[in-house]
Amino acid sequence: MHEVASTTRTITSTPTGWPTGGLKSVPASAPGKAARPPAAVAQACRLGFCLAFCLAFCLAFCLAYSRDARAAAPPAAGTSSAAKSAGKAGTAKAAAARRPDRSGKPRKGKASYYAKKFAHKKMADGTPMNPHAELAASKTLPLGTTAKVTNLDNGKSAVVEIRDRGPYAKGRIVDLSPSTAEKLDMTQQGVAPVEVTPLALPPDDNKAASKVEPKAENKAEPPGKTKN
Repeated sequence: MHEVASTTRTITSTPTGWPTGGLKSVPASAPGKAARPPAAVAQACRLGFCLAFCLAFCLAFCLAYSRDARAAAPPAAGTSSAAKSAGKAGTAKAAAARRPDRSGKPRKGKASYYAKKFAHKKMADGTPMNPHAELAASKTLPLGTTAKVTNLDNGKSAVVEIRDRGPYAKGRIVDLSPSTAEKLDMTQQGVAPVEVTPLALPPDDNKAASKVEPKAENKAEPPGKTKN
């Protein structure tokens, strides 16, 4: 009977339980101290920061130079004259829009009438709005104009005096008193298509009123009669 001799091998282990045979331990950095980056990485970071700063400085300089150059550049030939002509044309159109229409031509559009809250309110000519009077408001006709307003839906008409300004809603050319609106039979719908025909215009304050006097006729004396 053979006896097998048993040998005992002692394996030393680390505190964590892993064997250390054949392994080289790497010394860890001291706790609380971060590992230093290599010198090449630090140099690359510094170079990138310098490049970004130089690029931002150059961009700001170019923007400032271009702005100053545009401000100092003279206007192109013809630009000032074109701007002046456009300004004059716009001024002429605005003046024409504000100037009363004295052409006497009929105008077609929509008519509305005064609400009750405007009764006895001061109008453009300084008089209170009388809801029972035959009066109207117009944006273009001179104050004091006598005009005929015809309802195009039913053919009814009324003669009014322009004493106020308005209406300012799009497409409307005249605002009527409640009394006139009843005559035109438009109180139910509130708005109706009309034709406004000026009948008499007030004298133009900007021009002197000129009256044409008839010329005296030269009557020939019958033959044979002489003055003593």
